[in-house]
Amino acid sequence: MDINSLRLVSIVGAKLSLVSAATIVDLDPSTVSRKITQIENELGASLFNRNTRSVTLTSFGVRFLKHAEFILKEYDLAIENARGERNVLGGTLKITSSVAFTEQILVPLLPKFLKLHPDISVHLLPSDKNIDLARESVDVAIRLTQQVSGDYVITKLFPTKYSVFATPDYLKRVGKLDSPHRLSELDPIVYELPGFGSHWKFRNKQSPESEFLVEINGRIAVSSPSIMKKIALLGCGPAMLANWLVDEDVAAGKLINILPEYDVTPTTFDTAAWILYVNNSHVPVKIKAFISFLKFEAKKFLNYQCPEKQESKI
Repeated sequence: MDINSLRLVSIVGAKLSLVSAATIVDLDPSTVSRKITQIENELGASLFNRNTRSVTLTSFGVRFLKHAEFILKEYDLAIENARGERNVLGGTLKITSSVAFTEQILVPLLPKFLKLHPDISVHLLPSDKNIDLARESVDVAIRLTQQVSGDYVITKLFPTKYSVFATPDYLKRVGKLDSPHRLSELDPIVYELPGFGSHWKFRNKQSPESEFLVEINGRIAVSSPSIMKKIALLGCGPAMLANWLVDEDVAAGKLINILPEYDVTPTTFDTAAWILYVNNSHVPVKIKAFISFLKFEAKKFLNYQCPEKQESKI
């Protein structure tokens, strides 16, 4: 028996009239009568004494109606509370993203977001593995990839671009690179994760249709972009890093784009940062608030390019 059946019993019991009950539920009286009969058959007892002139409750019907009305009140209260909670801008917001993205992008934005929404608490789950959002009860994820699959609502945050960076001192030691192929003679810092092979893919910005691979044989391999950046900042070698990860270091002159004429990628050139959440019919306003905030703040990354004065000059 579903909640609609209980509600129909309650209405008939309150009105003691099939015609009046039928008007309320927008059905014809014969359909209401048939549904009541089906409910009584399911219960194995009569709820009403019915004839052509009147409807009265049986003793079982009186007792059953009391329980039914209690259940209906609790059900309506639960629905009301759920709707209220969904529309209240508060509660805990669980967010997952890569460790580097969390450190570089999300953490600096936290004070502003929390100030805008004082009733929201934030639980960050940095991970370089894709967490199952439904299983872990995660509200929002940011993923850096070519495309995202799964039963999610997905929004493109900004396209991701990679460049090869090194310190000015390192570039003085090895000289200006006139071609990406020179990387094979150097000691690049290697990103060691599944899907990231021993070759970097390049294309000239002036002729993007001409892609080519360069073999990379570095002595240092790490599985963390943040650590790659730190090692590069120590002058240990060039590293292929996302522009959003190094923009402050480039602006400060600590890192230089040593191959500014080329686009580079570990996988494919059409990667992006994606924001996603589980595909539910009702989205809590705290999720909507965070997505709107992050999309607004992320606009500065949309057209990011390394400034000319920070590019390779020897």
